[in-house]
Amino acid sequence: DKTMGEGLDSSVFVSISYKNSILLYIIFIILIACLIVSLILSYFLTYRVRALSMSTRDFANGDLNSRALVRGQDEIATLAVDFNRMADKLQEKIAEISDHAKSQEAFTAAFAHELKTPLTSIIGYADLLRSVELSTDETYQALDYIYSQGKRLESLSYKLMDLFVLKK
Repeated sequence: DKTMGEGLDSSVFVSISYKNSILLYIIFIILIACLIVSLILSYFLTYRVRALSMSTRDFANGDLNSRALVRGQDEIATLAVDFNRMADKLQEKIAEISDHAKSQEAFTAAFAHELKTPLTSIIGYADLLRSVELSTDETYQALDYIYSQGKRLESLSYKLMDLFVLKK
């Protein structure tokens, strides 16, 4: 009887051990499947965040036309809309600053030309007074030109000062 009971116990033990091994393999396969599914889900759930991040990186690196793709109605879509709005406003401000800089350059060039004309006259008449002997009338006429061109320079400098005061 003992041998028969021992044989039965060992076959039950082998059967239970075999079932445990199969159960462990099944659990292992389920864990691997869950890991794969979670990686795939994680990729698709974070895809839009990565795309938004790429758009912001491109914008920061100088591609001012870079915009985020807006999909859906969730928080990521709201963030993409906000990013696009910010990018549009920044692009508008950059264009305004560029236009302003161009107008300042044009003003500076025009002002430099306006300064050069009276200075050239003043220098020419002063040189004339120094190098040539003139009659009293010619001397006064040259001095009048120097005086009027000096007044013109003074007027230009007042206008320039007024512009600076207005900007403040």
